[in-house]
Formats: sequence, structure tokens, C-alpha cells
Amino acid sequence: MSCACLSGYEGKDCDGNIDDCQVHACLNNGTCVDQLNNYTCQCAAGFTGDRCDTDVDDCDFNSCLNGGTCVDGINSVTCLCAPGYHGDFCETETNDCAALPCQNGGNCTDIGSDYRCDCVMGFNGKDCETNIDDCAGHMCLNGAVCEDEIGNYTCTCKPSFTGSYCEIELSSDFDLVFVGSVDDYSSASYNIPDMTATTVSFWMQTTDRSNYGTPFSYALSEEVGSDNALTISDYTAFKIYVNGEAAYSTHGIIDDNWHHIAVTWTNTSGEWKLYDNGLVVDGGNGLGVGGVISGGGLVVIGQEQDYLRGGFNPDEAFIGSLHGLNWWSRELSVSEISDLATSCNHSLRGDVMAWADFQLNVEGNINVTAQSLCDDTKECLSSPCENNATCTDYLGGYRCTCLPGFTDVHCEVNIDECLGATCDNGGTCVDLVNDFYCTCPPAFHGKNCELDVTNCSPNPCRHGGNCIESGGGTYSCSCR
Repeated sequence: MSCACLSGYEGKDCDGNIDDCQVHACLNNGTCVDQLNNYTCQCAAGFTGDRCDTDVDDCDFNSCLNGGTCVDGINSVTCLCAPGYHGDFCETETNDCAALPCQNGGNCTDIGSDYRCDCVMGFNGKDCETNIDDCAGHMCLNGAVCEDEIGNYTCTCKPSFTGSYCEIELSSDFDLVFVGSVDDYSSASYNIPDMTATTVSFWMQTTDRSNYGTPFSYALSEEVGSDNALTISDYTAFKIYVNGEAAYSTHGIIDDNWHHIAVTWTNTSGEWKLYDNGLVVDGGNGLGVGGVISGGGLVVIGQEQDYLRGGFNPDEAFIGSLHGLNWWSRELSVSEISDLATSCNHSLRGDVMAWADFQLNVEGNINVTAQSLCDDTKECLSSPCENNATCTDYLGGYRCTCLPGFTDVHCEVNIDECLGATCDNGGTCVDLVNDFYCTCPPAFHGKNCELDVTNCSPNPCRHGGNCIESGGGTYSCSCR
């Protein structure tokens, strides 16, 4: 006997349920459940269908908010949020200011999907990242350099100018009189550059013969090199320092008169020169060869700095009067120094420091006299020179340059050219201006009456005719 089994069963007695899961597989990790002549797939999350072959569109059940775009995943969604929102479902509005995008003190305001930076004065740009160039359209005058700041600018004046816009030209018509106190000095510190050559010049007058007086001292900060970056001291026998190296001169001030002193230096061979009243009186080589006088320091006149603006010694204090101190970043020519020494040419001012700058920072009991040394250069205003002579002012007097034929201090004397002239044959000399002539007796003529008068002398024939003596006091002309 045999049994014919119904679908889904097997075995001799048809007592075995066929496992339909052996033939059919569920996809995507679905679990197969055998049934009678059938099977069922229990799908993993995110899938559906008889065999779990269909990905469930989770975006149908999970809506992204605030305009976000849904991207389906496996049993999940990802929301691509519109600008200004964040969160799993774009449910939270973004604070665009949270990242502190505004720079340089700008104030951030969130405006939905964006932000606005309200910049402080001096800055602009989306994030206040740009420093406005306040020097555009600046008002700096007289060749001043504009330096941009935050919401403002500063005018760095050229020597002898001051004021917010360098609109004020300082007067150079003054003297500084030092009594020798350790507290007496004047200082200046403009934008001093690095220098490989230099000139310092000034007028000085002193009756002191004991102090190691210091007219000029330039010092740096201790970090750069401290004192004696450039110093001119001891007017009894001048000493010149460059970066701590010294050159010793034998020349000093031995009288009570005004002297124009100039010192030049170049670093190529370390050459230095000392001028007194326009003439080279000393010099040498090997002083600070190859060195650089660094900028950024401080100039003090009347004291020698042992450190920046200090360390003053009474024995090194200047005693006397100073005028017209100027500082250049180059070696002046002999003719330029001569011009300074013979005039009060304040238009030739130092490009590093000018005399006018030193009246701004006077300390102690220095006497600032309005009766300047340069008042001595105004004698020509009274027209002392005569006979159209040229008057030239210089310190200590004036000079008249006479026209030919005149002499003496004021060119008031007409030179007597007859003193060196000889009239022959009894002629009489008559003085002229820069010339003379002789009044001759009747029988003579010529510049010095050196020629005998004849019928043919002087030649009576015209148009180049040749005169021929005929005797008896007559003549004839042989014409061309």
C-alpha cells in the first residue's frame, strides 16, 4: 500500500510537512517561516514585499521640516536642510552668529538664513575683515607721511614741521643757551632711519674749558645697542663715537667765538671728517667700518646718554650756546658745509632731524633766546655797499664785492689808476673809473702821449687812405 500525499506533505504515510523555506529564500536578511505548502518572509526593518525585496520609502512617513529635502536610507531618512536650519528633521533654526563670524569687534545679527556684521569704525567687509585705508584722501601736508590706524590716521611730519596735519612750520630763528646743569637737555625722536653715512652740523659758542661738553648724543634701546650709537662730545678735543667705537681728534674750541662744527662719517672705509667754520680740521679712517647706525633711537643735545634718555653726567654737560643743529642721512659735500658755515641757510635742513625740532622738548633751565645768532646775517638790509657793489651777509659780518675800479670795505673808493700809469712827454694823467687817459702837449698824442704829432700823425686821410709827408708842413693822401 502507498499513500498519494497532498501538496505540502511527504513521507510513507504523508505525515511530513515539506519545508518550503529550503526552496525559497527571503532577501535583505528577511527570515523565512515555513507554512503548509507555502512560506512567509518576515522582513528586516526597512524592507517589504513577499521576499523582502522592496526597500520601504521611509520618506513617506518622516517629513523633513522647513523646506528640507528627504533622502531615503535603510529604515532611516536623512534631511538635507535649507539654509538657516539644522537638526535631524531640520526642525531647529540655525544661529548663524554662533560661529562668531564677525572679526575685529564687529557685532553679529542673525537674519534667518544669513547674518549681518555691524563693523566698528575703521573696518568693513562681510565679516569686518578689511581695515579701511584711512590714508585715502588724507590731509597730511608739507611732505608728511600718512600712517593708517584703526578708524584714523597719523601724519608723520618731516623735520621742522608739527601739528596734527604737519601744517605748522617751526621757526629755526633761536639759540639754546645751556648753563651746564645735569637736568638741562633737549630731545627729539622722529622716524629715524638706519644709516650707512651721516652728517651732523651745528653752531656752538662756549667759554668753558673744563667740561667734556656733549653737543650731540644719539642712543638706542638696550635691546638694540644702548648708548653711543652716534655721539659728538668733548669740545676741548672733539671725540666722535659710532656704535661704541671712538675717534679722537686733537682739534678743540679754544676761543669764545661762534664756531660752525660739522662731522661726517661713511661706513665703507669708516672715514670721518671734522669741520670747523667750513674747513676740514681733522679726520681719519677705520671708524665703524661696515657698520650701520640703527634707526629708532633718541637724540639728546646738551648731555651724553649712558642709556636711553638717561645716565647724564655733570662733567659731560654742554655749557654754552647752540644754534642750527641738523642731522642728515648722507655725507654732505664740502660746498654744502661751506654754505652752512658762512650763512644761516635754514632751507638746507637735515633730512633726519632739523634745528626747529629741538624747541619742542626743552627740559630744565635752558634759555631759549629769540635773539638768534642768525640776526647777525642781516647787515645787508641797510645797503652798506656803495657804487653798485654786491653785499654778502655772513655770520660775524658782511662783505662787499666791488665792481672794477672801486675798492675799500664799502667799495666807496675809486681806485686811482694814475698811480700806476705814466704819461710821456710831459702829459698829464686824468683818472677815470677803472681807466685813465693822458692830456698831451700839442706836439704829442697817444694813450700815454708817446707819439709825436706830424702832418700824417694822426692820419688825416679817410677811408684807409695812406698819408704821405710832402715837406713844408704839407701832405698828400694816396687813396685805395
